[in-house]
Amino acid sequence: MAIAKRGWPTIVLTVLVVAIAACGGLSDADKQYNRGVDLLRESRLEEAIAAYDEAIRLDSTLAVAYHNRALAYENLGFLDKAVEDYGEAIWLDPQLTVAFSNRGGAYTKLGRFQDAVNDLNRALDDDPESATGHNYRGLAFLYLGEVDKSLNDLTEAIRLDPSLSVAYGNRGNLYDRLQRFEEAIQDYDRAIELDPKNAWGYSNRGGTFLDLDQPERAIQDLDQAIKVDPDLPEAYARRATANTLLGNLDAALNDYDKAVSINPVFIEAYFGRGSLLDRMGDLELAIADYAVVISLNPKFTFAYINRGVAYHRVGEDRQAIKDFNRAIALEPELAVAWYNRGVAHEDLEEVELAVRDYTQVIVLDPGNVDAYVNRALAYSNLGHPELAVRDMDVVVGLAPDYARAYLMRAYANTLLGLDSNTQTDLDRAVTLGIDRSTAEATIAEATSSR
Repeated sequence: MAIAKRGWPTIVLTVLVVAIAACGGLSDADKQYNRGVDLLRESRLEEAIAAYDEAIRLDSTLAVAYHNRALAYENLGFLDKAVEDYGEAIWLDPQLTVAFSNRGGAYTKLGRFQDAVNDLNRALDDDPESATGHNYRGLAFLYLGEVDKSLNDLTEAIRLDPSLSVAYGNRGNLYDRLQRFEEAIQDYDRAIELDPKNAWGYSNRGGTFLDLDQPERAIQDLDQAIKVDPDLPEAYARRATANTLLGNLDAALNDYDKAVSINPVFIEAYFGRGSLLDRMGDLELAIADYAVVISLNPKFTFAYINRGVAYHRVGEDRQAIKDFNRAIALEPELAVAWYNRGVAHEDLEEVELAVRDYTQVIVLDPGNVDAYVNRALAYSNLGHPELAVRDMDVVVGLAPDYARAYLMRAYANTLLGLDSNTQTDLDRAVTLGIDRSTAEATIAEATSSR
């Protein structure tokens, strides 16, 4: 499974930086508020928070101080504190529309998308011409899967403010999810043109080039994203994917290492690194990475599947079966989990259990040739060659040029004493590339056991 390509784009914050005018003299609270405004403008966020703390201590009814402190908290990544302060600002001044808008943005970052929509509905009722509000709500709708509403809002944001870089970036994200890749690239191009320091624009455009199977172009964009923002873990993870596709495995591993060092709870990076380590043969390390993924998200089905496969490869089939059991419990319609559990049962000589699993694979995926082949082998081992022949008949119908199917059917027919059918299938297997001496040795084995 490829890593998830999309992370959070940069969300524009509507900063309320209007200083309080001196009408008959400023209070001490007003002075501290104005000092906080100046510090916020200069991005001196901790100092701004301290100024707003003092303003609020002096006047606990100053709604704009709570709002601007929330902005500072949000920019520092303290989203829960930001939401709390936005709420206090709204309680003190329900007409402070910008607080609803910005709390909606914070809710979006927290993954509380419906809460975000509720706030943004209120904000846009008061100010329907707010490009930022439409951008926020379009992003929330995007993550709620309400594609048409998202597209309408993001397009409206761009109409209202054609210079709003993040709206183009967010719409590009939407187009990417819809697999409208050329339109996505056009929007990312525009986002980057408007804001050449937009690391997310480069990173997401690089992700789109990955979708288009253009890893070289992806790396160019991801290099630029990292140059603009050396602490953007998603860019390293995507570049790792591109390097993996190009066979640059050591470079990919370095990028995954960097991604998780920046963000120690970056699930997709651990999963990608686990898959890469698995490919490189470092199975114990791969298992350790999948374990981290599972600890962070116990419902990540493919982490159980991949860890189960790794356990199987190191000979720990009982552990593998536990992981496949968990994957099946999470997603019972996922044929690959049943198939891998069947392989593990077969290696443990639990052949009847293997047959049960392969049968379920066939129910879920009737065209799965490997499941028919493995079930046929299991049937032969259980002394039911007639059932093996039946499965191989299906395989030959699905894949007429699959040489091994003819050899296996020849073997089963030999066990049944149908020698004329055996010879026909044997000749066909050889025609399709099976070595004749190998084929004849297989048939001799069946004859000796008959």
